[in-house]
Amino acid sequence: MNSLRVRPTTSARASRLRALATFVGCTVAAVACRAPLAVDLESRTATAPSSETRAADSPTPRDDAAAASSASPASGEPAAPSEPAATQVELACPAIPPSVDLRGEFERFGLTPRGQGARPTCSIFAATAAFEFALAELGETARLSPEFVNWAASRAAGSRGDGNFFHNAIAGFERFGASSAELCAYRDAFDPAFEPSSQALADATARLERTGSKLAIHWPVPWVPDRFGLDEPQFAEFKRVLAAGHPIAAGSAHSRLLVGYRDDPASPGGGVFLVLDSALASYAEIDYAFARAQVADAFWVEPLAPGGD
Repeated sequence: MNSLRVRPTTSARASRLRALATFVGCTVAAVACRAPLAVDLESRTATAPSSETRAADSPTPRDDAAAASSASPASGEPAAPSEPAATQVELACPAIPPSVDLRGEFERFGLTPRGQGARPTCSIFAATAAFEFALAELGETARLSPEFVNWAASRAAGSRGDGNFFHNAIAGFERFGASSAELCAYRDAFDPAFEPSSQALADATARLERTGSKLAIHWPVPWVPDRFGLDEPQFAEFKRVLAAGHPIAAGSAHSRLLVGYRDDPASPGGGVFLVLDSALASYAEIDYAFARAQVADAFWVEPLAPGGD
């Protein structure tokens, strides 16, 4: 059985990270990920290590928080998954480039910006885009369905609300995978009775079986109650992860996918992060000062070498 890997990094994975970071002179100092989440494809149940569950992805609700937090558990649905422990990838890098821009890679993979419309699904779109990029690096270039990811996140959380949090989106992917957008189109309005078609479910399961063991989740900024913003090690790690070629899903009052950065002394905080923003259905920028003050949690998806740990 292939399952999404969220677990401690072995020496082989550390070696791969070192190789990924060679072009910026980075070396891996230490990697620590949360314990694995067990996925049972037969029963579609998931269990996670015991840890404290958060109420939201950010200290103040972002645009998709209200529906998820107010929805009551559906009968027979599992309890909300546990939260990742306070873990992060720490990269020692002697030379960080002054700018990184992954937008060309998104274009090369055919991952053009998509919009969430009037629905509160920013975190769903950011998480979907993070998975799409990692899967594209593995040769899986189909556009994923935010509608399916939204449904799976709600099932994992035991609710029927529209929009959800990063940890529920990940748990939903770990249980159900994600179907192609072609088989599960995004809707203009939320339907609490929506269920994916049998074709979409089969497509998602097949994708999870093909790729689940080839992906690993990292939390450089786990959510902590009443904690706002990034400290300097976390800020530096954001730049190192982006320099190594990985976009980062960042939660705040509005979730975005970080796809690069540019040092600029004229900008607040000394520069800007390039972001994929589903509210705008386009790329945009947020300044370093905003990120240092407002980011509440963040994760990124690592594509693993075939057969590697």
